[in-house]
Amino acid sequence: MINKTLNSLLFFYLKIKKKKKKSTILSKIPNFISIQQLSFKNFLNKDLSLALESINPIKIEYNEQFLEIHCFSKYIQYLKPEKSISEIIKRDETYNCLLVLPVLIKFHNNSKVFFEWIHLGSLPFMLKSGNFLINGISRVVLHQLVRIPGIYKLYYNKETIQGIQIIPYIQIIPDKGSWITIYADTENRLWISLNLLKKKISLLIFLQALGFDLDLLFQNISYSEILLSNQIEACRYIYAHFLEYTSLQKKEKIQKQIQNQEAINFFQNILWNSKNKFIGPFCRKQLFKKLGVPVPLNNLEFTNQDFIYITQAIINLISEEEIVDDIDDLFNKTIRGCGDFLYEELITGLDSSKLLLNRRFEKFIKKEKNENLELFWKKNKEKISSSVTKSWHKFFVSGTLSQYLDETNPLTEITHKRRITFLGTGGITNQQATIKIRGIHPTYYGRICPIETPEGQNAGLVHSITTLANKSSTGNLVSPYFKVFKGQIQKNLGFFYLNRDLEQTQILSSADISYSKLNVLAQSTFPVRQDLNFDFISAYEITMQSVSVLQMISVATSIIPFLEHDDANRALMGSNMQRQAVILMKPELSIVKTIVESRIASDVNKILQTPKSGFVFQVNSNQIIIYKPKKKRNQNFFMENLLKNLKNNIEFLNKKKNTEISIEEPNQFLKLSYSSLKETNQGTCGLQRPIISETHWVTSSSNLLDNGATVNGNLAIGKNVIVAYLPWEGYNFEDAVLISNQLVSHDFYTSLHIENYIVEIEDPDLGFEFITKDIPFLSMIEIDYLKNLDSKGIIQKGIWVKEGDFLVGKVKSKHAFKINPNIISQKDKNQEYTDTSFRVPKGVEGLILDVEILTSATRVGVKITLLQRRKIQVGDKVAGRHGNKGIISKILPVEDMPYLPDGTPVDVVLNPLGIPSRMNVGQVLECLLGLAGKYLCESYNINLFDEKFGKHASRSFVYAKLYEASIKTKNPWLFELEHPGKFQIFDGRTGLVFNQPVTVGYTYMLKLIHMVDDKIHARATGPYSIITQQPTHGRAQNGGQRVGEMEVWAFQAYGAAFTLQELLTIKSDDTIGRNEATTNIVLNKPIERRHPESLKLILREIQSLCFNLEMYAPSYNKEITKFSLIDLNDLDNDIL
Repeated sequence: MINKTLNSLLFFYLKIKKKKKKSTILSKIPNFISIQQLSFKNFLNKDLSLALESINPIKIEYNEQFLEIHCFSKYIQYLKPEKSISEIIKRDETYNCLLVLPVLIKFHNNSKVFFEWIHLGSLPFMLKSGNFLINGISRVVLHQLVRIPGIYKLYYNKETIQGIQIIPYIQIIPDKGSWITIYADTENRLWISLNLLKKKISLLIFLQALGFDLDLLFQNISYSEILLSNQIEACRYIYAHFLEYTSLQKKEKIQKQIQNQEAINFFQNILWNSKNKFIGPFCRKQLFKKLGVPVPLNNLEFTNQDFIYITQAIINLISEEEIVDDIDDLFNKTIRGCGDFLYEELITGLDSSKLLLNRRFEKFIKKEKNENLELFWKKNKEKISSSVTKSWHKFFVSGTLSQYLDETNPLTEITHKRRITFLGTGGITNQQATIKIRGIHPTYYGRICPIETPEGQNAGLVHSITTLANKSSTGNLVSPYFKVFKGQIQKNLGFFYLNRDLEQTQILSSADISYSKLNVLAQSTFPVRQDLNFDFISAYEITMQSVSVLQMISVATSIIPFLEHDDANRALMGSNMQRQAVILMKPELSIVKTIVESRIASDVNKILQTPKSGFVFQVNSNQIIIYKPKKKRNQNFFMENLLKNLKNNIEFLNKKKNTEISIEEPNQFLKLSYSSLKETNQGTCGLQRPIISETHWVTSSSNLLDNGATVNGNLAIGKNVIVAYLPWEGYNFEDAVLISNQLVSHDFYTSLHIENYIVEIEDPDLGFEFITKDIPFLSMIEIDYLKNLDSKGIIQKGIWVKEGDFLVGKVKSKHAFKINPNIISQKDKNQEYTDTSFRVPKGVEGLILDVEILTSATRVGVKITLLQRRKIQVGDKVAGRHGNKGIISKILPVEDMPYLPDGTPVDVVLNPLGIPSRMNVGQVLECLLGLAGKYLCESYNINLFDEKFGKHASRSFVYAKLYEASIKTKNPWLFELEHPGKFQIFDGRTGLVFNQPVTVGYTYMLKLIHMVDDKIHARATGPYSIITQQPTHGRAQNGGQRVGEMEVWAFQAYGAAFTLQELLTIKSDDTIGRNEATTNIVLNKPIERRHPESLKLILREIQSLCFNLEMYAPSYNKEITKFSLIDLNDLDNDIL
């Protein structure tokens, strides 16, 4: 028996070892949020020291007095925050660490020096999940794609009288300082423009000011403009050009008054100082590479030789001897991450602190006679910390690239953290973006997804980084490749990451080409990419091959099965709508999926994992306790140890054991806390459920929980439902969706949402407003609502509340009543106290999850957390993964839904016309394969772009599985040769067969965050804006909108004539008539008819068209007896 068990275990072990040797592409995918983490780590390890060294030492001086601060950036320390992350979120604080810097202080009037540790600032620290906590809110910093510093040879089109003329120009972008543009005009004269000079000046005059000799200029350059006589005259010309904008005098008059030395000092110390001459290492390399400037690479300033080569280059552009640069090529782009922005803000903060200290130092020296500089330092050293902290905080709170983290589901969060944009500070604007910039460049392959981008005005300006792409240390996007040697793919050598520059010399093939088991390519030609050109070439000449088809698409796009069968526009919609899927109360894994789902939730740290191996000691609703057994030195828990003592282990397993463990040493227990309900920024909420039980052994990095969007660690954001493609009584016209009542009753698409309400008290010290349960002037029904309030007048925790229920009882004294100047209030001001209680808003119903009393220096109030359970209903938006979306139009009883031959009712009915014109055939393949998988109890990981296995690989695989399902389940209707993939289904109302076979299957459908509960709104009466006399805007303000043309048709269709007349007259824009109608209703008088302003407007517009319009009023005496002419001027005063 033991030998038999030994053999079986040994076979199992060898099988596991054999499986472990097989490596998949999934194991080689880099961590999805590492691009955020590496940028922040680079700032801590490198850029922080560089920023401090760039200003070291900080010298504060006035007259002959000075103070020097020498920084030792190498020894900077980080103090971790004392509070936990959960406590910081609860208190709406920032998760930051304090930077402590050792400095050496040197005073002018003292020979002694002081060594001291000072606070450099509070740095918002990145969490493990790649985001920041600012004021209790999760925020993420986008990556920005900008031009790399260097020199660019370009053209632009200029409209002239003769037509469009191409104008060449050269743009120089240094690491710091202003951009320099050198260009030619229509007469081929050369000009230069700098930021400090508001207007262009002649390039040759600028060269003269640099010290070039006239003879040297004319040796190789022919130029028609008359030059100035010498360098001094050139400096005087440029200085006069600058002063022209600060004086009312003309340039010629100013130039006569300028002193020679004054002009030279302006040029050398202001316009062309060392700061403006600095170009940096990137620009120096570009000058050498593009123009061949023979200047050492360690010379980081402009030289006269640089301008000789630049001038020659612009002349070559005029004569079309130079090739212009492709500005959209990724070779000319660099990526800036959160580390780069923090570096810039640190420099800004240090500069502002230095400026502030200099001003205070000047005041201190003038005021203090004893020159006690130590006293000045003690009083003002905190200014450095406050300036730097303020600069960092301003970037995170108001910066355009720091955004409110979208965490509707884990996929949304991971996509947001891998987003890259052209917009923002230092980038471009929507107005500057051309079609060329928004387009897809060939160099994006393997780096930027060509599919996923927003659908609005930012289309093509905001992108997603591809699945396998990463960021290099120099800021370039790199993509992995396999080396190919003489037609054989060298997979054993691992990945080779190439940037755009290295790709130029390689011949690259795609990943979806066929090869043998020995990784040898077939003896045929393959499509390849060489630089920016595409060609067919033999396998022997290929040098690199793409690693996977996932390499060219983003994370959200890579989880769309059968992506290659969808039109790109619909694939874009599909990838975007997956990010809008809400977390469901009962998630389900997709039957048809790809291999990426298992990595998304784990990489974004949405799943609780155990840091060490051990036994699960206890599991409850908010904590998991793991017992870590002690290990002897050099002893590990391997399968070999189990095999050596197998006999003893089997005897041990057969014995009766006591499951209770009592250990004296508490440090052997690892306590992992979690919250069963976890709120997101968007108000969605997921139930976190343990997936392990007590006494189980867990290894390091094992998943312990499933959150609302995962099942066994895999992404699950939808449900597998039976979908039929057929028209049904017009209810699925134009993408409307018909669903079964079974989806509602069984909570298929029920989601949890959390709403936070903060009720603040105005002037709590004066007592004008206070919380109480004694609320005056309530009706008997409203008094019944007070039973859920405690003695203080606040709702109790755990109470189920509905619309209109009291949450906080609150009254306000009438003496403190203030009228909002922008809103006309309808409250009764004659009461002694006014009821200002906070009630449950319209359309809201849920459970009181938490009640917190807010008592801070800035505000006093109550924070109420309400948990909602939203079932799917008419008006909610649902979607598939292929861009097929729609609004639910009707919920049918399950017995009225169409049903399959085996009696299974259909869950969802979609319009079949939504497929041919949209060309997203992938949903049909997913639908049919899902049906086969359901009947075979299987799930499938689909290889994208699987046509390398055959011409019709996807269709063949789907049909093969349907045929297999029909044989194994003995349901021949699952695959019929006359119409494969279509079935005869029955009408649930009549029991009759539909006229034609229908495509039916299991599709993974998502419920999107665009829910009708958040959108639907109606008002009968409400406030008006006092300025425009129009209804206030917004659902939260109980706002309204005017009744337009289509709304008028709806009222006409229902025959509501009197309601329509009221809406188009006194309730539209007749302000006087509205006030009179309110008065007449109160006084019980009839409402008088008046003329709205829109009638008067159209009459005046007709008169402006030279039409003599006359109006007649009828006179009544049982019948119309006569008509009398109305003066149109009387309409303005409403006189009839």
